Formats: sequence, structure tokens, C-alpha cells
Amino acid sequence: MWSSSGAGENLVFRFGGTSAGSPQWAGLTVLANQLAGRRIGFLNIVLYGASFTPAYSRLFHDVTTGDNSSNGVTGFPAKPGWDAATGLGSPKANTLVPLLAAAARHGG
Repeated sequence: MWSSSGAGENLVFRFGGTSAGSPQWAGLTVLANQLAGRRIGFLNIVLYGASFTPAYSRLFHDVTTGDNSSNGVTGFPAKPGWDAATGLGSPKANTLVPLLAAAARHGG
């Protein structure tokens, strides 16, 4: 995103991380709640359980390159599957939301 600094300089700002991820997951959870007809509850068991199955690639965009290094501090590398830099990857809402709703309907 380009923005003026007020001093006539154009600067580039990066946005993301938990500032973007938290509201995104809140929205996905609300959609799954509505689809299930009840609160789906604790997501981690279903999310991480699915990450170890062949369904993983249908549920998440796996980020496999780059890292989260910043300002000379070495971060963690992205790699296939879960990693400390990108977690499970970014969700594919069209397949993940129905999975979460179904798990809630079946108690799990």
C-alpha cells in the first residue's frame, strides 16, 4: 500500500500478520457457526488434525518459500506443511468452512 508521509515522500507499508489473520479467522469461524447451526467451539483439534491428512492441500494454501526474518534478525524458514513462519498456511474458505461445520455437527 502506498501512502504519503505528509512530507511529500511516498512510503510503502506492509500489513499482515495477526492484524490481518485474527479478523480473518473470526470471519471464518462465524461462517462455520452459521453453517453448523451452532458454535463450533475449539478449532485447533480439527485444523491440526486435518493438516496431517491428504485433505490438507484442499484446505490450506501451503506457503513453502521465504521466511519471517526482519531487521537483521534471522527468522524461521517456510517449508511444506506446518512451519513457524507461516503456520498451516492461508485457509481456503470454500473447503475449510464446511469441514469445520461438519466437525461441529458430529462433535469433533
